[in-house]
Amino acid sequence: MIAALENKEEDKKEILFQDKNLFEDEKPKEQETVFSNLSGAIKDMQRRITILEERYKNLRSKTQITDQNMLESERNYNTQAKEISEDIMEIKHSINELNEKVSLFNAEFENVARKNDLRVIEKYVELWDPTQFVRKKNKEKLKNND
Repeated sequence: MIAALENKEEDKKEILFQDKNLFEDEKPKEQETVFSNLSGAIKDMQRRITILEERYKNLRSKTQITDQNMLESERNYNTQAKEISEDIMEIKHSINELNEKVSLFNAEFENVARKNDLRVIEKYVELWDPTQFVRKKNKEKLKNND
C-alpha cells in the first residue's frame, strides 16, 4: 500500500513538472487535467488523513480503557491483599491465644498427680485399711464386753 502511494505521488510530480512553465499559455484542457489531478490527490490525502485520525482516535480510546481496567484491577488486588493481610493477622492472634491456653493446660497438668503417684497412694491405703480402724468408744466397749 505504501509503495502504491509513493508511485501515485511520483506520477503527480511528473504531471506537475512536465512543463516547467505551468502558468504560461497552455491549452485549457491540459490545465484542467493538471488541476483535476491535483484536486484528486488532495482529496485522496484528506481521506487518508481522516482514516489515520480515526485509527488514532480508536487506539487512544482502547489505551484509555486498558488504563482504566488496569487501575481497577490494581485497586481490586490491593483490596484483596489488604484482606489477606488482615486474615493473616487474625490467624496469628488466634494461634497466640491457643499457645497461651496450651501453656496453661501444661502448667495445670504438672500439678496433677500421675498414675504412679495414685498407685503408691492406693497401696498405702490398702496397707492401713481405714475400715479396720476402731474408734475409741468402740474400743472401750469391746474391752468392757470381754
